[in-house]
Amino acid sequence: MNIPKKCEKIVFDYYNRNKETVCTRFIDSADINRESYKRGVRFAPTGICQPSDLLVTDKGETFYVEVKCTENTRGITQSLVKQQVGSRKRILRAGGVYVYYVYSLARKSWYEIPGDVIEDWDKGTIYWQEIEDYEINFLERP
Repeated sequence: MNIPKKCEKIVFDYYNRNKETVCTRFIDSADINRESYKRGVRFAPTGICQPSDLLVTDKGETFYVEVKCTENTRGITQSLVKQQVGSRKRILRAGGVYVYYVYSLARKSWYEIPGDVIEDWDKGTIYWQEIEDYEINFLERP
C-alpha cells in the first residue's frame, strides 16, 4: 500500500474506532481506475470528483475530511490542496465544516487544518512554522 493510501486508512480507522464515531469513504477516480484496470478497461469516466476523501461524524459534528501526504520540507503548497477547491468553497459557504489532515513525511508529523484556514490562504506556500498550532499527535504514523 502506498503512503497516501496508508495515511487515508489511518484517518479512516481512527474515526471508525468505536460506535460513537463513524467515517465513510467516498469512492475516487483512483478506485475506479484500479477496478477498471482489473477488468481490462484503461481509463476512468470523466467528471468524477468527490467533495473530499471522507465524511466523518464525531461527537455530534459532521465534517468533510481531505487527507494529504507531502514530502515538502518547507510546508504545504497550493497545488497540494487545489483538487477539491470548488467543493471546499461550497461546503464552507453553506456553513459546513471541512478539515485537512496532512502528514509531513519530512517532519513525521500530522496536522489537522481547518478548511477555512486553507481558504483564507493567499500565498504559494504555508510554512510548517506557520501551522504549528495545528500539529496533532493522536494519529499513528504511516
